[in-house]
Amino acid sequence: MILLSGRRVAFASAVACLLVGCVVPEGTVPEVAYSMDVATKYVHRGMVQNEEGVLQSSLDTSLAARKDGRLIARAWGNLDLSNDTGDAWLPDGHGGRFSQIDFHFLYEQAFESAVLTMGLVSYNLPNGLEFPNGERGATAEVLLAYTAQLPPSLLKLEPTLEVHYDVDEVDGAYVRGSLARSFVLSEDWFADLAVGVAWMDENQAFWNYAQAPQTSGIADATLVGRVSYAVDRHTTVNFQAAYSDVVDSDFVDWFEVIGIEETQTWVSLGVSWSY
Repeated sequence: MILLSGRRVAFASAVACLLVGCVVPEGTVPEVAYSMDVATKYVHRGMVQNEEGVLQSSLDTSLAARKDGRLIARAWGNLDLSNDTGDAWLPDGHGGRFSQIDFHFLYEQAFESAVLTMGLVSYNLPNGLEFPNGERGATAEVLLAYTAQLPPSLLKLEPTLEVHYDVDEVDGAYVRGSLARSFVLSEDWFADLAVGVAWMDENQAFWNYAQAPQTSGIADATLVGRVSYAVDRHTTVNFQAAYSDVVDSDFVDWFEVIGIEETQTWVSLGVSWSY
């Protein structure tokens, strides 16, 4: 399947409606956030998808739930800015069109010193029939993430552990751990820094890298820095710089075989609105 199946949409919609009826207090007003970013590259799980420039947009709708919970529905898209994607994963010839569209249906629960997030993520590649190493279309993952909020004595670090398990086309796991730190620079200026490292099994390696023979291992290590400026209470602009490097030697050797660089750096400029 190349596009999001009707059955998957119907199932996710039914679950969402059930959750809304059960956990959202009557009279709750939804919060909406929209963002748009222009990036020099798009890199996903260590694999550069497009190295010639992309436009990425996201629309979030969230509802506060009982007992410090929150329901989140998110649509995210990656649009290629040129017909040439370079030495990258996504096929050429689709400039000005969306090459990936994702949907997130999440429940977030806040505790005294932690946040637990769980839900379903649907990935869709409209041009998946054109991949040289086999069809890549729609698939879906179950997501479970745990973010601990450590005391100030530990540098205000926020460790996160994410477990993604593909229950559709891949039947594989991607596990990522990260450390993040936020800084208040002034009344209107903010900064964020995050470092992470991930592991994937052989099925995820084949889906994301087309690696043969298939092996599991440490996938991508990442470093991301962002500076944000609050224009007003609804609008924020940001600049981000990022670095990604594939770690496992078997993966690195395979990247050399397929002629794609395993080390990537890129920058982005974006704006977001929230109401």
